[in-house]
Amino acid sequence: MDWDLVRFLAEEAGLFAAGYVLGALSFHAIALPLLYALPRAVLWAVQGRLRWRAVPGFLVSPIVWGALFALAGYLLALYAPVAWERLYPSPPFYLGVWLGISVRAFRAFGSKAGQLKLRDRFLDRVRSHLKARAPTEDERMGEDIFERIWHVSRGGTRSGPFTYEELRRQAKRGELRDDDLLWRPGVTGYMEASAVLGPVEKRSPAR
Repeated sequence: MDWDLVRFLAEEAGLFAAGYVLGALSFHAIALPLLYALPRAVLWAVQGRLRWRAVPGFLVSPIVWGALFALAGYLLALYAPVAWERLYPSPPFYLGVWLGISVRAFRAFGSKAGQLKLRDRFLDRVRSHLKARAPTEDERMGEDIFERIWHVSRGGTRSGPFTYEELRRQAKRGELRDDDLLWRPGVTGYMEASAVLGPVEKRSPAR
C-alpha cells in the first residue's frame, strides 16, 4: 500500500471537511443575517412596525464572527506558516467552503420549511421591539397562511405536513373532524381543526 498516497488523500479530505464546516458556519453567522434578517428589520423599521434600535443587533453576529475568522487566519499565518501555505491554495478546501455555503443556503431558502423557520426565528428575535404590541398567534400565521406547513394529530398519531389548502380539501372530503388537532412550526400548542378551518363538515370519507 502506498502510504504517501493514503496520507495525501487523508489530508485532502481533512481540508475539504474543514472548508465545509467553515463555509456552513460563515453562511449561518455572517451571510444569513446580512442577506435576510438585516434587510427585513430595516424594511419593518421603515414601515413603522419595528423600533430602529432593533436593527443594529443584526450586525453583531457578522461583525463578531468576521473578526474571529480574520483573527484565526492571521494567527495561523503567523504561527503556523506551513499549515497556512497548505491551506490557502488548497482546491479541496475551497470546494468544501462553497459546498457548505450552498447546502446551508438551500436549507434556508430552498424549501418552505426553511423559509418558515427563518420567519419564525426573525419574529422571535424582534418580538420585544415591535411597536405598540406583540403580534397575536393569528397575526403570526399572517398572509402566508397558505404556505404554512401543518401537521394533523388524531389519537396521538401525527400526520403531515400539509398545506392549508390540502387541509381544506381534506375537510371537504370528510377526512378531518372538528376535534382533530392541528399544529405548525412557530405556533405554541395544538389548535382544533374547527378553529383554523371553521366548522368541518361531518361527512364520512368516500370509500
